[in-house]
Amino acid sequence: MLPGFIVPPEGLGTFEAGDQSTVSIPENGYPFAVGTMQTGSEEIKEKGLKGKGVKVLHHFPDVLWAMGSKSIPNAGFLQDRIYPAPEKSDGDADVGEVADSLKHADISGAEGEGDNIDRTKAVDTSASTSAPKSAGNMDELVDTCFLKALHTKVADADLPMESSKFFSNCMLASRPAGTDLDIKQSSYKKLSKLIKKMEKRGLITVKQIRKEDYIASVVRDHEIYKAFGEELKAEASAAATAAATATATAEAGDASPKKPQESKNRIEVHEMFRAPSNLRVVFGEEAVQNKDMLFSRNDARNKLRQYVEAEGLANESAGTALLKANKVLVSGLYGKKEGVTVDSSVEIADVEARLFSKLQLYHKVVCYDKAADRMIE
Repeated sequence: MLPGFIVPPEGLGTFEAGDQSTVSIPENGYPFAVGTMQTGSEEIKEKGLKGKGVKVLHHFPDVLWAMGSKSIPNAGFLQDRIYPAPEKSDGDADVGEVADSLKHADISGAEGEGDNIDRTKAVDTSASTSAPKSAGNMDELVDTCFLKALHTKVADADLPMESSKFFSNCMLASRPAGTDLDIKQSSYKKLSKLIKKMEKRGLITVKQIRKEDYIASVVRDHEIYKAFGEELKAEASAAATAAATATATAEAGDASPKKPQESKNRIEVHEMFRAPSNLRVVFGEEAVQNKDMLFSRNDARNKLRQYVEAEGLANESAGTALLKANKVLVSGLYGKKEGVTVDSSVEIADVEARLFSKLQLYHKVVCYDKAADRMIE
């Protein structure tokens, strides 16, 4: 929360909602948590230190920390509390080095639904990095990843999708191996400007929900979209031909192609959601009885649609895009000043987006158990 912030003598600086952030105490400069800002610096200047500050993604000592080397930067880091740092010893890391390394961290989830520490930059460390140097080259890479993400990562059922999640979960997953995708190095400079530009080009439609940009729809009959789809098909066809040739060569040499061995050292992080008490009825009787029940994003979306159907809320006369709000949805998702009452017609996409904003976010960690030779939660 912002009331817990301590403003340094030089000020808070300039940042936007969604930018990467680290958390530390004044007496110990090493970060103990990483996350994303929930409020921009301009809004803080206008409203003061009120409301949400940082959405914490990972912290010391959480489950992911326990799965690693369990290293600590100094003796001030204890399991239950962070204390002022003692005098630096030879084995302690430099604060500047730690902070700099966090700028390039990529902690996106395995399902592609986890948030990134840095919403506009991620580095692929699986291969040697060869980032485009000029803004023109970065623009081309950004445009390519944007279009590829629309084709391969975004289904109509996934919409509306928050623009920041589209970037971290879809665009980053679409970048070529060994490249940096850094919007700040492009002519767009900001994710919000990229989204507005693509909307102006007619590739997507955008709507604002709670001051956040959401991709509402993808214009799949756009000429640019269709042309890029043909390029993807040509690349896939070429790859399939190359694979078939390689297989035929291997068979001719009496060598059977081997499937790559599945990595047994991976860790998967999945987003899960828990419903608050006033919305559990949407998720069925089982959720009402078990307040700790968790749902994946797809499960939560399906539960909402089942609830709408069971309660007869579908507004058939207005089409499938609208539904009639009932008392549960009105009280749980809308403010009194928004003018939404029982039987008001509301967009299903808006209801879905508001529902996810009310759910409590959890992370399920799945890792490989060598003894059992399987993945466990």
